[in-house]
Amino acid sequence: MIKDENYFDNCATTKTDPAYIGLTSRFLTEEYFNPSSLSKCSTNVFFRLEEARKTILSALGGENGNLIFTASGSEADNTAIFGTFKRGRGNVVSSLAEHPAVYNTLKSLADSGEDVRYAPLNPDGSVNVRRLCEVVDEKTQLVSLMHVNNETGAITDIKAAVKAVKAINPKALVMSDGVQAFMKLPVNVEDSGVDMYSISAHKIHAPKGVGALWVKKGVNVRPLVFGGGQERGLRGGTENVAGIIAFAEAVSDMKERIRSNAENYEGFRRIILDKLSVFDDLLIPCENGAANVLSLFFKDIKTEVIMHMTEDEGFIVGTGSACSSKHRTNRIAQAIGLPKCYHEGLIRISFSKYNTEASVEALAEALKRSLMTFRGKK
Repeated sequence: MIKDENYFDNCATTKTDPAYIGLTSRFLTEEYFNPSSLSKCSTNVFFRLEEARKTILSALGGENGNLIFTASGSEADNTAIFGTFKRGRGNVVSSLAEHPAVYNTLKSLADSGEDVRYAPLNPDGSVNVRRLCEVVDEKTQLVSLMHVNNETGAITDIKAAVKAVKAINPKALVMSDGVQAFMKLPVNVEDSGVDMYSISAHKIHAPKGVGALWVKKGVNVRPLVFGGGQERGLRGGTENVAGIIAFAEAVSDMKERIRSNAENYEGFRRIILDKLSVFDDLLIPCENGAANVLSLFFKDIKTEVIMHMTEDEGFIVGTGSACSSKHRTNRIAQAIGLPKCYHEGLIRISFSKYNTEASVEALAEALKRSLMTFRGKK
């Protein structure tokens, strides 16, 4: 069994905080009533649901917008795209760095004949806002840009991107996948000007099975899931009350720690980079991104081998997006122009509140040993 402090794949998922498990249990076994029913017990649950919504809206800086609860960040992304894009009436713009929830959704549109365009990336994996303007025009309906890249940690300047897009086409909608940014960076959706923003609970120590889409006031979104009119008619199906309340609790706990967590993670990054500096083929495409993500590219290695060697020593690291980890060639590495010899060489280390300086030092030693062993066998 992997110790909590030795788990370093927190971009894939995080450990659910035990405090939230008790809270979840309460709303599964005691206050389990349907928030759409009319009994007093159900009404009380409805009020708790709305309190959770307000908590998350406040943390997003989006009190004037609407928050649609979904079953995942992926569903939130799909709702934003399919709920606003009108087929045959224009184009959609994104980047090759997007999470599979966006990339594959847009690929399905392109495969059906829709005009899908991709903005160039900066070398760190963020979107090049200046060159974004080259692919946006008066027929652009939707622009979808990830806030923090889930593989490199690169931060796209969403506010600047929105300003650039709206200057070309004020009617174009801009959505951002904020799953890897929310509660890791300060986020203010209304200040950014973004029209839609997706988030997910299990990335911040709340249970799996809950996501949400923030929608600016006045933006019309068609429902992806139909049912009994829940979520103001925008997402059918009884809400996952237990998970949503735990999500809000996690937000309340984390929002005051964003800065201090980032400072800790910067120290963790320095420990690892110092230990691995002996490898002269190490590439770090993003050195100034989200502090909780450290992506390392090595030449001529298959990182699943290193991952398993490191796991044998009691540590878990990532090899890129967990939602596309079965693909050998790294799409992001290609998109940012890394040489082919690096395309299978990504080791992604992502931190959480459970990691400690001692566990980071031990991980760095384990990675160094694994890499040296691998090199010695070649």
